Amino acid sequence: MITEHANALLVWLQGDANLTVFDGAPPDLTPPPYVVVWISLDDEDSVSLADEQGKANIRATVHSVGATGNAARIVSDRVRARLHSVRFSIPGRNAWKIRHDYGIPPQPDESTGRLVVDAVDVYTFASVIGS
Repeated sequence: MITEHANALLVWLQGDANLTVFDGAPPDLTPPPYVVVWISLDDEDSVSLADEQGKANIRATVHSVGATGNAARIVSDRVRARLHSVRFSIPGRNAWKIRHDYGIPPQPDESTGRLVVDAVDVYTFASVIGS
């Protein structure tokens, strides 16, 4: 189930030719700007009195990476413009619109072997079994 949701989100983000999008960690020393996306299934909610766990709650933690704080904010703005309030088409599912839950201001990061600045935004959406 998570694969279909992740693919929809990643393909949609990659549709912006000005964004370099990684599904998980980028190779070490990747020059900015780029976007790193981590996608998880938060939980599944019951959708019927029979306790069918049919509602998937998806979380996308998006790292917008630039060489400076301003550059990271520019990447974050592009990601937001691409994702905010979008409703994905996922075969066999009916999806809610994407919500921006919260953001973390740009922070310096040297974990990839190169100094970059990373702004983190968390987006969520849900879907239920449908046509």
